[in-house]
Amino acid sequence: MWWVRRPGAGRPAPLVGRGQFRKLSQPVGFAIVLVAVAIGWLAPLFGLSLLAFLLVDAWRGYRAAQREAAAG
Repeated sequence: MWWVRRPGAGRPAPLVGRGQFRKLSQPVGFAIVLVAVAIGWLAPLFGLSLLAFLLVDAWRGYRAAQREAAAG
């Protein structure tokens, strides 16, 4: 990405860690989900790719939790 590689850009901001959505208040989380559903409804191709991403992310989180429980 050009804005990351340009001279003097500095370090990019760190990525948000897993589980940050659960730390949000319930109304804020509901609003984010509502906006995502509205975008998915209005732009079906984006909605399909968003759904696929969310399913893969949930599956990866489930697998990570299983590994942590097994490692105990």
